[in-house]
Amino acid sequence: MRKNGITPGKWMCVLFTTLLLALAAGCAAGTTAKSAPRSSEKRAPALKPAPKLQHIATLHLGFEKRGVEFEEVAEMDVIPAIAELAVRSGRTTRIVRDFMELVGLVHITSPEKALKYARLWARAGRGGYRFFGGAVEIVDVNRFLHMRDTDGKPSELPPAWHGGFQSGLEGILSEAAYHASPFTPPRVERSPEGFTITRWVFQNGRPDRVMRIREVVGTDGSYQRVVCKQMPPPKLPHTMWGVVGIE
Repeated sequence: MRKNGITPGKWMCVLFTTLLLALAAGCAAGTTAKSAPRSSEKRAPALKPAPKLQHIATLHLGFEKRGVEFEEVAEMDVIPAIAELAVRSGRTTRIVRDFMELVGLVHITSPEKALKYARLWARAGRGGYRFFGGAVEIVDVNRFLHMRDTDGKPSELPPAWHGGFQSGLEGILSEAAYHASPFTPPRVERSPEGFTITRWVFQNGRPDRVMRIREVVGTDGSYQRVVCKQMPPPKLPHTMWGVVGIE
């Protein structure tokens, strides 16, 4: 019997082929739906929430650009709370711990501002002029007491000295010890990059050492530092070198 020119045998072949294709398509779809995610696929890291900052004081440093403010803040979730330097630009306030984070936010126009900028992480009156790595600037006690903190307050001797002056602690030398030493006050010179600062610092470590460093401060806030000379701390009259409470 023919139907539209197709024999019953051909109808059976067409039907059988159609069933096979439908089953194959169903298997393929099922396999895709049940496939496990590839082990090589990485999940996006969870974003760390911004720290809750408590405002302590606004710092007027004199080299911040318009719309930029420096602040002293403390993280509310950290115990014990430690005052840290922060910068506010627009609606954002963030803690800064590196000079490179300040490039473009400041404008350094004089040797005085360059030295103040290089001492930005210093804590005069709270343990000497400390900077990265736990080093402190070497200075005689009279000059130290005439210095100003980053927020403009007069310097005070570290708390460990209350009850007795100790030359060498926190890099602060007695007048007699300083005059007997090879150290000199910081020197700031203009250079093609901006300003070049040369100063002596004390590094508490194993072993202790004193270093003459050269820092280059750009007008945009860029900063570089190299060690020009290092040696063991010299023996000076009634002086015991040391740093207390390195952060």
